[in-house]
Amino acid sequence: MFKNIGKKIKVLSKVLFWVGLVLVALMLLVPFLSAETANTSPTTILLAMIPSLIIIFIGLWLSALLMYGFGELIEKTQQNNQYLAQIAANTAKEN
Repeated sequence: MFKNIGKKIKVLSKVLFWVGLVLVALMLLVPFLSAETANTSPTTILLAMIPSLIIIFIGLWLSALLMYGFGELIEKTQQNNQYLAQIAANTAKEN
């Protein structure tokens, strides 16, 4: 479960980003579904939703970047630890 955690975090980052985008796309259907009961045009509701949709998209993007970067950091740290262990083993053999 905890093996290769960096890669798992990066995959989770991508999945959450795409699921979030699908949910935002579904939110765009709200004006057309609720226009009948709101006595307003779908365009008016859609224009009112645009600022919140932009903020949601930016939040999704930034959180995906942070999660992906954290996963990348973990992967690189694990690689560096392996290289340092190899160097230490080679140095111990030479002495």
